[in-house]
Amino acid sequence: MVPALLTVVLQELEKSSSSSMQQLVGLFKSFLDTGKWGYIMLRSLIQNETEERSIIDSMVEFVVLKGPSHVLYTSFRLLMQILYDVDLLSEEVLLEWAQTAEEGEGTGNDRGGGFDEDGGHRGHPGVTPEARRALMLEPQLQAFFAWLQEDEEDDSDEDDEDDDDDDESDSD
Repeated sequence: MVPALLTVVLQELEKSSSSSMQQLVGLFKSFLDTGKWGYIMLRSLIQNETEERSIIDSMVEFVVLKGPSHVLYTSFRLLMQILYDVDLLSEEVLLEWAQTAEEGEGTGNDRGGGFDEDGGHRGHPGVTPEARRALMLEPQLQAFFAWLQEDEEDDSDEDDEDDDDDDESDSD
């Protein structure tokens, strides 16, 4: 589904006289506004964390196949953030995916194309673990993951403070 959405975005982008990152991001965001067809389709497909990871994996494949000089590659961090901002991807899944990629384990789709014994998608044969890792190591994407990690730590600190407040009110 994500490759289809990105293809439509790219087709719309080709209709304009230039293909800037700003235009690409604006189009992607407009297709994912709540109530728009892109959001509705993706929301209906994402029922659990496995499906969130599948969205990330399919997006990575599509972007990597376009190559590092393509506007999709250079916009990848912003596209991921849009999916996060509209609550299609959770902080937990994004951070788990980032950690897996950083540890060099890939995203589970590093075995070439086709399907595995369980019927799961194995990934495009043209997308190597090295190409996935290169995308993962992009400085802007790393900054996004650092921001998510800080946000998660802040949330966890607030939860701890709330627990402390509850303890104090219990002793009154």
